[in-house]
Amino acid sequence: MFILKEILPSSEIAERIEPEELAFSLLQCLHSFEKNAGGATYMERAYLLSFVNFYSPQALENLSAAWVWLEVEGFIAPEHRKTRDWVFVTQRGVKALASKDLKKFMAAKLLPKKGLDPKIEERVAPLFIRGDYDLAVFAAFREVEITVRELGGFGTEDIGVHLMRKAFKPKSGPLTDTEQTEGEQQGLCDLYAGAMGVLKNPGSHRNVNFEDPIEAAESIMFAALLIRIAKRRKTNEGSQA
Repeated sequence: MFILKEILPSSEIAERIEPEELAFSLLQCLHSFEKNAGGATYMERAYLLSFVNFYSPQALENLSAAWVWLEVEGFIAPEHRKTRDWVFVTQRGVKALASKDLKKFMAAKLLPKKGLDPKIEERVAPLFIRGDYDLAVFAAFREVEITVRELGGFGTEDIGVHLMRKAFKPKSGPLTDTEQTEGEQQGLCDLYAGAMGVLKNPGSHRNVNFEDPIEAAESIMFAALLIRIAKRRKTNEGSQA
């Protein structure tokens, strides 16, 4: 059981961190036990905890909570030939270990698997899953730009903020809903132009570092919403013609 001391953090650290943070080290331990026995050995929670005599009661509570978290997330699963507490590392767990970054691996769940615009799913989601958050956000808003340009019938010379101002220009823009109040029309125009200026244009000129996957996911979802609104506006226009 020397593996435990090599992989698990100290008792002092284990007392302070969240179970999710402790879970990756625990997953490494469980996988190491399997690898050392040719993949045939399974681990029981009580058996594991009985060997962690260098952990305080609080650290052991966090370790036990980390075990449960791994089960809930599908990284470990009960071994059907043994009692409930005997588990093995699942394929999902093996993939998480291979990624060497559990936070980044879990971040992939922040984007819905279905319901996004097909272009977002095809061209943006893979970048996000790989952890290239800045490129993913830039690609998402590039898709907004491409969609608005195509729906509005603009040329390739129309880009960024300028394109949005033309496409959603109150009263006369090709994607403007003239049934809305002038204030609403202006608000939508400002929304698209602001999105380009803040979330797309900076990535065109310099490296933009999105360190928070939640913020990146929210930005991508915002881009997906802008695409949906633009397409709905064009669809409504066609049905009224």
